[in-house]
Amino acid sequence: IATRVTSHHDDEMEGDEADSVETALSFLFTAADRIDKGKGADDTADAIRLLETCVSVAAHNDVATAAPGHGHLNPANDNPPLWMIAAVGWNKLGEVHCDTGHLDDARGCFREAVELWEGFAEPRLSLAQLDREAGAFASALDWFKEVRTMPCPSETAGTPSALDGGAAASVAADTGRGGGAITATEDAEGGDKWEWHTEWAVEPWTRCRAVAAYHEAHLLSRLGRHDEAATLLRCDFGVKCRIAPEVWTLSQAPRAAGGRRQHQDPGPAGPRFFRDAVPPRLGAALRRGFAPTAPYWTETGYDSREYFSWWYDLATPPQTAVEHLIQHLLPLTGLPGAAGAEWWVHSRPNVADFGHQLHFDMEERGLEATGMVAHPAVSSVVYLSGNSRGVDGVGSTLVLDQTIDADAFAERGWLVRPAEDGFMTFPGDRLHGVIPGAPPSRRRGSAAADVPTRRLTLMIGWWAAEQCAAMGPGHRRPHGPGPACTVPRGSPHVSWPASLSFTAAEDDDAAAAGSESTADGVDVCLVSPVWEEMDSPDGPTGPPLEIPRSIDQRFFVRGVSDFRDAVYAEHFPGGQ
Repeated sequence: IATRVTSHHDDEMEGDEADSVETALSFLFTAADRIDKGKGADDTADAIRLLETCVSVAAHNDVATAAPGHGHLNPANDNPPLWMIAAVGWNKLGEVHCDTGHLDDARGCFREAVELWEGFAEPRLSLAQLDREAGAFASALDWFKEVRTMPCPSETAGTPSALDGGAAASVAADTGRGGGAITATEDAEGGDKWEWHTEWAVEPWTRCRAVAAYHEAHLLSRLGRHDEAATLLRCDFGVKCRIAPEVWTLSQAPRAAGGRRQHQDPGPAGPRFFRDAVPPRLGAALRRGFAPTAPYWTETGYDSREYFSWWYDLATPPQTAVEHLIQHLLPLTGLPGAAGAEWWVHSRPNVADFGHQLHFDMEERGLEATGMVAHPAVSSVVYLSGNSRGVDGVGSTLVLDQTIDADAFAERGWLVRPAEDGFMTFPGDRLHGVIPGAPPSRRRGSAAADVPTRRLTLMIGWWAAEQCAAMGPGHRRPHGPGPACTVPRGSPHVSWPASLSFTAAEDDDAAAAGSESTADGVDVCLVSPVWEEMDSPDGPTGPPLEIPRSIDQRFFVRGVSDFRDAVYAEHFPGGQ
């Protein structure tokens, strides 16, 4: 790319304006506008062309050698220096290539940005995340540490920090990449005054530092380096309690290793697991309908939307494979008087296994309307991919004996190991999530080729008749995606329900009755303790960083109320 852009758009490089800051900024701002629109391939192509032109200005003027000190900034200037604009252009170009799946091109762009600006946190964080997702964990940890320990750009410049003390710590990111705004702001007198140093340098540094520190602690935990992770969690985030190291260890252990944590009767609080609960024809139909290239993912906007789910009235005849499966599994729930099922599906890459946030299943529309929390009577997971061939190390579901109104951390929990066509149920008011599995290099039990490329799970919340009556007739949304939506049928613009169509055969019911597992510690493994309290850090520390909400798995918390507070903060922003 660097070779290509040096001669790109030579017609736009002529004249006195070609090497000016204003010209470079105009290309950058216009590209940012195309990215924000993001309506299709034309906008993406325009953004790439504009960003390549922007960085061509840098190549034309040889800014790599014109940047004294590589990163020393003067916030008093009206505009950023040309080399900084070029670095931001390379970074934005790398982000576009990431979004379009051209990861090698993205890496090259991020490295160009790093070379231009030694104090630029965003491309370093992006390189760390690319390495982590590719399984290059040692390199990822090096990048994360570099971002975490970088000095504030204002300190590099030798000028007072735009954010001091607690104010700097309070800036929290909601995204993994910085994505700093490329806009002008107004000063108090109404004129345009662009605080470029704050927007492009200080705020992205603050966001990226928190993201990098969290990812570093998370990856260290996954790799079993818990003492190193503990230092980060205590000193950087003020964490008081974390998922116990043995939970991570058992989540990655071979299926045959029940160890001293044997399966026991979980009683009413714990999970039940049923092997081979999905009939073969239904399983095949579901795996086709939710394949990586299936229309479900693009038509629902799965990768870019918040949580959404679909509602099925159990009194209506099933039409899709999901609805047939729900009717088939209903007797295994042990729920008399079930009236409705809410379902959603997740597909996640196994190599970049980040786990899934600890959370509670609940009726979200009712919560937002009344402030009251309602949980399904029974929650469940259908494992459509898993350890069907003895593969070890794929992330396990963790169910904790902990409810939203608990005033103490759970003393016990259960790890449920994924097994293809397995079905797991547990009380709908219990805290649960997914603990990351073993890194590919540490998985045992089969060749790497046997590891499923993606973790595909179908979640079903089962609601009793009295709960549905209390919700009222308006609890379902007629259009989605959103919580508990009606499945769109017969729409010429939505094809995914048709891709899941299914007609039952006479032998389907007998094909997979679902036998409850009784194997000690193989499918369901009791763990206790499940939480570990952490000592206060030795010596003085600065204001704690805030864990960015969008990546917070809640494996590391400051108190038991964090879970309840997070629910209300998400649904009632601003505290109303």
